[in-house]
Amino acid sequence: MADTRISGLVALTGAAAADGDLLVVVDISDSTMAGTGSDKSITLSQFATAMRTRVTAGGDASGPLSALVLANSGVAAGTYGTATQVPRTTYDAKGRATAVSLVTISTAGSSPFAIVAPGIGGIVGDGVTNDTTAIQTILSANAGATIFALEGTYAAAGLSLPNDTALLNDPLATWLLNSNSVNLFDSIGSRCQLRGGTYNGNGFGTGYNCYPIRVTGDDSTIQGVRVINSPAMSIQLEGADRTLIDGCHIQSLRSYNSAFCTLSNSWILGEAVHVILDSSGTASDGWTFSNVTQVYTGAGPIDYVFTIQSQIQPGTLMTNVKIDNLTIIISGSGTGTNRPVGGLSAVGVADLEADGIHIKVSQSIRNEAVEFAGNIGMHVDNLTVEANGLADVCGIVHDCLDWELEKITLNDPTTAAAGKKALVIYSDVAAGCRRGKVSMAKAVLQSNSQAPAYWIEQAGAGVIDDIELLDCDVMGNPTNGTGTVPVSLHGTMSNIRVKGGYWRDFDFPMEYGNVTGLRVEGVQTGGTVARPNVWYNPTGSPSGLVMIDNSWQFGAGAPGATFGWRGAEYVNLSATTTTTRKYIETDAASGGGGTTWANYTTSA
Repeated sequence: MADTRISGLVALTGAAAADGDLLVVVDISDSTMAGTGSDKSITLSQFATAMRTRVTAGGDASGPLSALVLANSGVAAGTYGTATQVPRTTYDAKGRATAVSLVTISTAGSSPFAIVAPGIGGIVGDGVTNDTTAIQTILSANAGATIFALEGTYAAAGLSLPNDTALLNDPLATWLLNSNSVNLFDSIGSRCQLRGGTYNGNGFGTGYNCYPIRVTGDDSTIQGVRVINSPAMSIQLEGADRTLIDGCHIQSLRSYNSAFCTLSNSWILGEAVHVILDSSGTASDGWTFSNVTQVYTGAGPIDYVFTIQSQIQPGTLMTNVKIDNLTIIISGSGTGTNRPVGGLSAVGVADLEADGIHIKVSQSIRNEAVEFAGNIGMHVDNLTVEANGLADVCGIVHDCLDWELEKITLNDPTTAAAGKKALVIYSDVAAGCRRGKVSMAKAVLQSNSQAPAYWIEQAGAGVIDDIELLDCDVMGNPTNGTGTVPVSLHGTMSNIRVKGGYWRDFDFPMEYGNVTGLRVEGVQTGGTVARPNVWYNPTGSPSGLVMIDNSWQFGAGAPGATFGWRGAEYVNLSATTTTTRKYIETDAASGGGGTTWANYTTSA
């Protein structure tokens, strides 16, 4: 172009060209321009047309502006990544992808981990679509591997987690049961891990079906899971030895014939915990319950809220059960038969060790707050029951052999109804069967009813033998009238020792039956005692009574009653009237026999 003025083009762009700038070369022929010589000109539309059709680019692009061609980055066009592979991309300094490779994240039988997530392997994860088949395909293909479940709601039923497989859940991963006839996870195999996530029973099932989690293999771990909306059992163990359930928030747990398992650091907000040895006879030994809180808030008829039971005792017992810091709170809304039978029940257990059991009853229950029955070798320490007038009995020990209770508090302070008792020790064993040593130390019992605080009864033909009540305090209520008594001994029993303790606010001190060898020593009384000089009339032929250093007085009851003891010894006792001493002396003269006196004093 003969008359092209470069300076004019520079002025048109507004700046001088610098090194590295896109060089724009405009070739405008004379025929394009109007005029002649130095007066030739071009219109803006003519200039724009020339720019669109004639401009060229260098460096990362080529061709006219109307059809630029980018330089080849070295990455082929296409879609990268599969259900088992993710892309690994390399970029240069200008942000261009220069290389892409695929990294395998899951290969059946060999990969370190796999993923369950919406969009992978046909999984939808919307909580509506049935993802059972797609999820089971991934679980089965990755047996023995670690599987991560990402955020999503997975509607499924009848899933199986293969042996040696770990399923680790994102905190926002939810498993939703979508069948009213099949368990969500129907089988957790051996040596599996199920960690985190929420398992929603979707309201399906009652009683013992439609479980969110069913464990059938040994040595598996259930940790940090949350189970909601599950009327059936949250977790069911069936022959699943050495299962660890830790740090979970569930609604219920049921275990059949599973041994050496642990339930720890968990909340159970719902129906019940049942650990059962059933008629198949498979062992359920070695259970440990540690730092567990059970809160019952239901309105339906259930048995005990927390049950540890051999259903085939006395033939076969569960053994080596340990309880460490168990709290049970009963606060449901049911009435009549739609109430729990009781709080804790431990039945048919050998070698039961418990330290720290707290039961609070805020709803009326049908029977006792805590029951120990048919156990052999039981030691319970730091047991507290707050019955609040809502239980017929705070605690019952039924047909147990060789057991000890230490530092227990059974408190029923609010109801004065007749028949409620703080503690019942009961046996209806066959003839000739004797109970072993029973030791209860540092117990505090409070009964506000017209009934004994301790009720020790032999109902069958056997014998309750060797009982100790050591430094146990009993608190009654002085307004309840006749019938309130700290200790009641009924039936045939022997070698009963009561030593220490403070008894206050009752009608009369003790009542007894056919007792051989009763020693009461160092018991102090106080508060309001309606009949401090009355020792309740016996039944049968009691013998071997020893009374030493007790602060209350003894008599035969109403005038003309027969005291009936043979071989009674009174040491350092006092009587408020000569009439009291007269009853005792009369008894000795009229057939009691063998009564001796030492430092016995009376007042005028």
